[in-house]
Amino acid sequence: MRSRPLEDPDPRLLVVTVTEADVQAQPAEERNGSLGDRALAQALAQLEPMEPRLIGLDIYRDFAVRVDQPELAGAIANMDNLLMVCKSSNTSQNDTGIAPPSDVSAYRVGFSDFVDDPDSVIRRQLISMTPEAASPCQSTYSFSSLLALSYLSQEGINLQPTEVGDLQLGEVTITPLSANDGGYQGIDDWGYQLLLNYRSLSNPEEIAEQVSLADLLAGKVNAEAVRDRIVLIGTTDSSFKDYWLTPYSRNAVSGDQTYGVFMQAQMVSHLLGTVLDGRPLIKSWPEWVEWLWIVGGAGGGSLIVLGFRRRFSGRLLLVLLAAEIGLICLVWAMLVKAYYWVPWVPSAIVPIAVVASERMINVKVGT
Repeated sequence: MRSRPLEDPDPRLLVVTVTEADVQAQPAEERNGSLGDRALAQALAQLEPMEPRLIGLDIYRDFAVRVDQPELAGAIANMDNLLMVCKSSNTSQNDTGIAPPSDVSAYRVGFSDFVDDPDSVIRRQLISMTPEAASPCQSTYSFSSLLALSYLSQEGINLQPTEVGDLQLGEVTITPLSANDGGYQGIDDWGYQLLLNYRSLSNPEEIAEQVSLADLLAGKVNAEAVRDRIVLIGTTDSSFKDYWLTPYSRNAVSGDQTYGVFMQAQMVSHLLGTVLDGRPLIKSWPEWVEWLWIVGGAGGGSLIVLGFRRRFSGRLLLVLLAAEIGLICLVWAMLVKAYYWVPWVPSAIVPIAVVASERMINVKVGT
């Protein structure tokens, strides 16, 4: 990702961060989670006159509004441009889920769930899924998708299914990820997933302009920073443990992780950029083409061994090393230039295995 030219933050987005200081500044008796009713009411009252296109509250509210905040109750019930989150249940992981606000229409609620890889890195975006029957969150579209689709709908672009079951947005066709696409082998491809083409930035959290909740409530935010944008509100207080590994992360131990609100912003930007800006989706070859690629790599490696088998020396190792480096460069170029994710490991391992086998045979026969 970082080898691409750096892009600008998405100008359609603004992130309002609820920091640790913002959480502590709220009276404990009024706070439920990271953002109490009074603070949320004040935030919405500040934002609404500045005419945001959409407001996405990336904070769970599975509780009723306090009786002393009738204005907030009315705003949550009646602001059609305010979208909120719930969390789907997952019985296989003993996750009971989190219910949506009771006073918000179902079409304004999206699920917050992400899908990560076995190494816990987020490389995929979940567009939609069928929730479990007993889940308290019955939303079929993700929070990020709901925000992006609402924005696109206002641009006259509506989601349409194709004859083969893909999703069509304007001129863009989105094909769902399959279990063996690219470098994946047998992943769980439940729901409607696609590979996430991160906006190329020095840090994923640079995806959008940011303001703190404190600055918003103090009236320090310029209306032009809000007008006609998607405003995402979410916590950056580490105590809520809403942070994720990305391809930018060095490792989980380093703490080099990205807060959930910025992950949501990346995913909103991904869909908007694909449809409105022509940013490419990351694709993979058909499986039969991938098999040709793998067989070709294995055959090339075997030919190298056959050509040097009588003279096993440093020369063969150098040739093999050059071939491996060339393969890595080719695969990386395919990803960052052509946006195709092609298998690397099978094509890389087979030549090494052939060389190792040839060496063992030579040792056994004393050559």
